[in-house]
Amino acid sequence: MGSMWQDFARNRIIVAIAGIVLGVIFLFFQSRAIDFLVWVMGIISLVTAAGYALAFAFGSTRNPGLIGAAIFSALVGILFISVPTAIVDFLPFVIGIILLISGITNFMRSFAAAGLFGGIALGPAILSAIIAILGLLVIVRPGALADAVVLFMGISLIVSGIFDIYLIIVDRRKQPVDIYVR
Repeated sequence: MGSMWQDFARNRIIVAIAGIVLGVIFLFFQSRAIDFLVWVMGIISLVTAAGYALAFAFGSTRNPGLIGAAIFSALVGILFISVPTAIVDFLPFVIGIILLISGITNFMRSFAAAGLFGGIALGPAILSAIIAILGLLVIVRPGALADAVVLFMGISLIVSGIFDIYLIIVDRRKQPVDIYVR
């Protein structure tokens, strides 16, 4: 029983240290980290395409949607791997447009809802305005979104890794409780 706990704690420490190292890499090599993340998304898309193709080939049904999904996932994976810089430049623009449209429509809906239910919709209106402004900023400066995402991921990985190591140390100080004592 103690051996299993030690193996589990050792694996958690390895994951925590890897998270801290990856977080530091994200903080200090932001432009390379973004390309790496897009490349990883491409690999995930290729693996997904292989899964769809295998499900079509060996599955109980011959759903043509599976082969279509496999082709689409493979094309996305190849695109992400072959031109990660173009993807990094294009995706924030699309996200900015989506945020801007969402913010504007939710801003209008917040006042329509306030008219229906009576009262004031200041909270939802302010939140919607902030989302619209964020969308506009992302359209104007698309690189800022990518930098912010990588910065947030780096800090999150470092904090998560440190917190995991702290919890492992605290857990090791406790004596294991045998719940099956008779």
